Amino acid sequence: MKILMISGMFYPKINGSVVAVSNMMSSLLARGNKVCLVTRREKGSASLETWNGIKVVRVGEPGFSLIARISLAFEQFRGALKECKAEPPDVIHAHGFTSLLAGAAVGICVGRPVVVSFHGIQRLWSAQARWRNQTTLNFILPLEKVLVRSATVVLAQSNLLKGIIIRLYGTPAEKVAVVPNPIDIHKFEYGTPQSGNPSVVLFVGSLMRVHGPDTLVQTLPSILEKHPQARLLLVGKGPLKDSLSRKVTELGLGGSVDFLDEVSDTERLSEIYRSSRVVVIPLRYTGYILSLVGEEAMASGRPVVTTMTLDEELGRFGVVQAGSGKNSLGNAVNSVLDWDAGHYEGVSRVARKYAEGNFSLESVGERLERIYKRAISEAVRHGNRKPVDRTPGSGSARRNGAILLPREIGGTEGL
Repeated sequence: MKILMISGMFYPKINGSVVAVSNMMSSLLARGNKVCLVTRREKGSASLETWNGIKVVRVGEPGFSLIARISLAFEQFRGALKECKAEPPDVIHAHGFTSLLAGAAVGICVGRPVVVSFHGIQRLWSAQARWRNQTTLNFILPLEKVLVRSATVVLAQSNLLKGIIIRLYGTPAEKVAVVPNPIDIHKFEYGTPQSGNPSVVLFVGSLMRVHGPDTLVQTLPSILEKHPQARLLLVGKGPLKDSLSRKVTELGLGGSVDFLDEVSDTERLSEIYRSSRVVVIPLRYTGYILSLVGEEAMASGRPVVTTMTLDEELGRFGVVQAGSGKNSLGNAVNSVLDWDAGHYEGVSRVARKYAEGNFSLESVGERLERIYKRAISEAVRHGNRKPVDRTPGSGSARRNGAILLPREIGGTEGL
């Protein structure tokens, strides 16, 4: 298949959304699909480049103001439409509302189904974490509803988020599919901690208030009271770095806390996960989906303690959800540190197994293909798919001169 992706951010920017989109494209490419990405132009980046075998088209100008976002949607529409005319895709996959605005318009113009993913719906965040106020969010909600309902398929990373999308936007349940964000589990090797090593409590992420590293530092005394040999390792950079260092000194925790700048090398990050006993995600808003850090930890065989509300089934695979009480985070971490070697190893193995079956590039790529084929079938069934001359070299498939219908390229069985 030929998939046209539209996303507001891509490398050299680095955040969870960028990694999720790049991994998703890699999962599709590995299965023999052709992927093109239309994204925002960044300073110093070329307007056209190839990234790991994927054509990347950059449009618009850097910036995240409201005017810049509207301008980006228009430029994404123009860039995506140009790509569609040069090589018609089978599916358009948009990431986020700005990209969906462009994708929905292009989908109408070229008669192609549109799939959308959201890597964080801001109106679900805590008020302190938002860059838009509640009044603005309420104002744009009707537009969001129209856009979400216009998509052929909406992807949610968890069953909890699926339910929220259905209730919030009035999306029919049959249009929402659950697909976790993919990770390359082969880069995050499985391993159990060596006996005798200190119990490392690990935080990986931006040192920002919304990610809760300050909450974890405040909780550390209650952890050390029960496990005096434990150490806290904070991996990342951000505006809280200095204040966290001061707080560590103020609490007299200097001998139990280490800081490490952001680690971009996957092999090194994998080693850090394997050196830990437990990974903590103390997010300050509900979350609803397991973050990439949580997925990487599980792939490494590490239990995860988090303040997020997640699908209940994750509790069977090493994800411990802390309550909302004053000492709930510390109690949850202590409970994991109390596990004996046999129980820990058992949890570690099922965590890895779950990651292999749900987060791997292979698993997610296969799910995405089935969803795309369903979207194509829906478009054909409703007469919304325009015929395209699939001549050799256009990137589309022919058999004896005839266009292949979805049932001829795999159908939707097993979706």
